[in-house]
Amino acid sequence: MHSTLVSQDPITSLRASYTPVLVMLVIPIYEKNYKFKDILYYLLMGLAGITVLLVLADKAGVFNVNGNNAIRNFVYNTDMGVMGKSPEYAFYYKVFFKTSPLFVILLYESLKRQQFAITLLSVLGLVFSGTRANVLIALALVVIFIFKQQGMTKPAMIVKCLAIFMLALILLFGSSLIIEKLTSMMSSKGATYSDSIRIGTMESYKHLFSHAHNILFGTGMGSEFYNLGRSDFEASAEMSFIELVRQIGIIYTVLFVGGILYPLKGHYSILVKLTFIGYLFIAATNPLLYSTTASIIYIYMYLTFFESQAEKPLPQINRSNVKGEEYEL
Repeated sequence: MHSTLVSQDPITSLRASYTPVLVMLVIPIYEKNYKFKDILYYLLMGLAGITVLLVLADKAGVFNVNGNNAIRNFVYNTDMGVMGKSPEYAFYYKVFFKTSPLFVILLYESLKRQQFAITLLSVLGLVFSGTRANVLIALALVVIFIFKQQGMTKPAMIVKCLAIFMLALILLFGSSLIIEKLTSMMSSKGATYSDSIRIGTMESYKHLFSHAHNILFGTGMGSEFYNLGRSDFEASAEMSFIELVRQIGIIYTVLFVGGILYPLKGHYSILVKLTFIGYLFIAATNPLLYSTTASIIYIYMYLTFFESQAEKPLPQINRSNVKGEEYEL
């Protein structure tokens, strides 16, 4: 409501303020016990499979991710994502759908269910999505899982031992190659271009925030600003947290971020929390903090939080303090 009032275009602002409404769907989903996580798992599995198949098809020469074809045209005409290949990309291929960052959920769920073929699929999906943050988060989650997981089945233990062995070999004999690859990945032409855009965007923010009113109350959801990084007017930018301040102001941004972080208070697997933090890390440099994609992972986290609260053990009676019929819980 506040954003609609301060915006010069209330209708656009109202349309852009849908994320909290979508997150409220967690209440009927939880109360009706819909299989949200299972449905999401299989949908993300399918999307990761499509991502990998497109890259493999391009490798085999039966499809061209840069070509003028029905699939690529559909992706661009529906604004579903981007698709292409170039030496300027950090990993040569970029098959990025707007929901690709949610592959971190697929990664966690596959590790939890010990379905390691799906783990590989999710990692490949994150790699082929072409963004550096996706790949770094995927590697971090897998390494943490390897060293934290207990009570594994025998096949899982074998995978764990092999992974640790391979990691040791890489560290011993391939450290220089790793450093070289990471340096190349971070300094590729595409990565450098993205970084230059962000530097220009930051200059635009500095100008906007020179007015205290813009910092406190924002300019309204969906409002445009002149982005020096792209030399054009835009309604959103990749620096998601700062962009949210630009649109709704620091006060409401703090309230919003507090709301999405609240589920982290729950008592459940640290890997789930790290998965969510990983997504926020990805969202920090992509327009994925306040979007339909974001609302899905927020629902996922609140469901996990509600489930953890429902599973909390009942308090034990302190028998030593029982007096007659009175006792403490």
